[in-house]
Amino acid sequence: MTKNIIIIILIIVLEAVFATLNIKNVSDISIGFKVFTDIPVFITITISFLTGALIFFPIAFFAGKKYSKSSEEKEAIKIQKKMLKEKKSNEIKPVE
Repeated sequence: MTKNIIIIILIIVLEAVFATLNIKNVSDISIGFKVFTDIPVFITITISFLTGALIFFPIAFFAGKKYSKSSEEKEAIKIQKKMLKEKKSNEIKPVE
């Protein structure tokens, strides 16, 4: 948990440094029906990143749930692995 907080703080600090260094680097942005003028580039990058994350996380969450195995399937897999180990150990006999 502490490691995650440190990583988040580091990312925020890096974003702040990036924004400070690029505050005067501005651009015009058109979204089709509206043109925004003199928008700092770091804001464009940040909004693009957050939009991508918002689109990605629900897709990843539902895809992970779709392919997750039930507890019965997991138990069956454990039993099969155990049986396979036992079979292999019975087949291997020392040479006399």
